[in-house]
Amino acid sequence: MLEYHKSLELNTPSESILYFGDSHIQGLLVQAINPASVNFGIGTDTTEGLLRRLPTYKSIKNAKAIVILIGANDLDYRDAQQVIANYQKIVYLLKQQIGEETPLIFNGIFPVDESISNETGRNERALFINRWLENYARTNAGVYFVDIYDKLIDERNSLNFNYHVGDGVHLNSRANAIWIEVLKQKLILLGN
Repeated sequence: MLEYHKSLELNTPSESILYFGDSHIQGLLVQAINPASVNFGIGTDTTEGLLRRLPTYKSIKNAKAIVILIGANDLDYRDAQQVIANYQKIVYLLKQQIGEETPLIFNGIFPVDESISNETGRNERALFINRWLENYARTNAGVYFVDIYDKLIDERNSLNFNYHVGDGVHLNSRANAIWIEVLKQKLILLGN
């Protein structure tokens, strides 16, 4: 995928909105949010992987906004504090390239249907990270937070069966429509 991204980046116009993250981003029709969007999502990616690959994207310097959803896959390998430390490194790395003017929009980690994914406690850890990320965005200029977690859960606080493709993890078109609308509104609010 990284090789594909390198060729895609050669055709990325200045002032594009760039999307980075895992399979949730990779599977998102970002042009439905804004026509000037480019998708650099890679399924199974983690915060560590994103940190390694971000320096290869020269288009970051000319981005109009950067949207990120990363961290869900980290929950299989890292504790919450390691994920949080990586978020801080990602922000630092990006701000070195774009400064304070270009918005960095972080999405909260989505819930999973723990009864299907067999990952007890995962949603609790995701919520902890999301709360930290929300507070971090409030206190750091140019960093914004988008959270649709509560829109996706059922009475068990798991990903609602009506919002995943059957695997308990990946969003279906109904859930993606909610996410797209929230991102669209956030970008409009930020002047994008």
